[in-house]
Amino acid sequence: MLLNHNLLKSKPDDDVAILARARTLTALQGLDTERKGRLLIFLHEAELIGFLDSKNQPHYPIISLFGANLNGADLFGADLGGADLHYADLRYADLSYAYLRYADLTDANLLGANLLGANLIRADLLGAYLTDAYLLGAYLTDAYLTDAYLTDAHNLTQQQLDQVYSCKNATLSLGLTCHHNPSG
Repeated sequence: MLLNHNLLKSKPDDDVAILARARTLTALQGLDTERKGRLLIFLHEAELIGFLDSKNQPHYPIISLFGANLNGADLFGADLGGADLHYADLRYADLSYAYLRYADLTDANLLGANLLGANLIRADLLGAYLTDAYLLGAYLTDAYLTDAYLTDAHNLTQQQLDQVYSCKNATLSLGLTCHHNPSG
């Protein structure tokens, strides 16, 4: 589809993009955790699921991974800057040391995900489910955590929370406080 059907020049609502989405979601169902990770990295490198250009400007995806089953995906150290993963099922995924700058993880299910040392600078985690996620050393500078669920998030510190852009209405573990609540 990339070569014969001009997928890279298509829009998300074009027939070729819709077919590519359907085939991608179907393929993900039958893949083990390592291959799920490889497929996601390929889609990102092919600039199909959103990406950052050389000026760190995010670009919209051609293929939507809305609701994609990425459960347990092995994405250790993956570069997914600017990727659109909203509503994706990333439960127990290994995103340790992943580059997720400007990634859209709105309403993503990150239950038990390993985000050790992950770069989540300016990532959109609105409504994301991060319960039981491992966040030791995760970079959350200017991240959007509005309405996120962070109860029982492992190793989330007040210092990390103090660097986010917003954590308004976030559900936090006992002892942590959101100091960033921009209006609007």
